[in-house]
Amino acid sequence: MVDAEAGTSRRAYLDASAISRIVKQDAIADELDALDQIIAGHRDGRLQLVRSRVVHEEIRKVPAEHRKKFEDLDLVLKEIPLADPGPRTRLGLWGAPVTNPYRRLWEQIEATLKDPPDREHVYAAATNRVRFLITFDRKTILNKRKAVQDVSGVITVTAVEFLRHPECPL
Repeated sequence: MVDAEAGTSRRAYLDASAISRIVKQDAIADELDALDQIIAGHRDGRLQLVRSRVVHEEIRKVPAEHRKKFEDLDLVLKEIPLADPGPRTRLGLWGAPVTNPYRRLWEQIEATLKDPPDREHVYAAATNRVRFLITFDRKTILNKRKAVQDVSGVITVTAVEFLRHPECPL
């Protein structure tokens, strides 16, 4: 889990699509500039960025001829802490069924988002009390932003939208 002392509005989760934009430099100039400002804010302590193991899994799926750039950036991003998701099991000690609020959250996210990696990104952000998920995934996350926020409390934004948000610490 990430630092629970940091305020939730001071935390943002970078998903694989945001990292991909940095590597490929294929976003519009405003978005790339916003990503640079976000990384700088993390480095100077105004913002705590987090990522999850899902990002690494997605990088491993990049074709070999393009993966080196992603892996090089991933080495730079090692300074960004991992947001380990909470448990989803319905079983407690000794295998007895228990009420697990994380399980209920997972089921709601699962019903909202169809793409498994997107579910994992939102779940990792929500279980680590991360307020913002920075993504460029318009097809599956951003077009469901209201539903995602309703079930998880996570606000999904592009990099530019994050910088313009009134709760942004930068």
